[in-house]
Amino acid sequence: IRILDSNDSLNTREIPFDSSKYLVSTNSDTFNDVDKAMSALVIENDSNKAKKLLENLAQNGNPQASRQLGLIYYKEQNFSEAKKWFEKSAIKNDVPSLRYLGILHFFGQGVKQDYPTADLWFSQAAKLGDKESSRYLKAVKQFY
Repeated sequence: IRILDSNDSLNTREIPFDSSKYLVSTNSDTFNDVDKAMSALVIENDSNKAKKLLENLAQNGNPQASRQLGLIYYKEQNFSEAKKWFEKSAIKNDVPSLRYLGILHFFGQGVKQDYPTADLWFSQAAKLGDKESSRYLKAVKQFY
């Protein structure tokens, strides 16, 4: 790694790197099916493959898979599809999904803008300890 010091001169120094912190194990105990789907999304850049893998898991009740599907659709700005998957995870009190449902209602993404409903979703997530939802909750209360 090359670092410029305060005198703008170039210095080179060795920084230890522990690869074990960054390598993904293919051991089935640590590399689950959701990880495989996310690998398809991030490494293979194949969102359709990731969606298919996640959908199979989500249909079987995996809240993490439902949330990840929701996030993929949210990023694609397909908010109605994102909402569908966030709701499947929210039933199981998946905190990020609860927060995203609040966000969808707060901004009117894929749904009619509805501050009281956003408040309900944010409140539920905040009760489960989500600090980010607590911040959204303060903002949403200013609108109604």
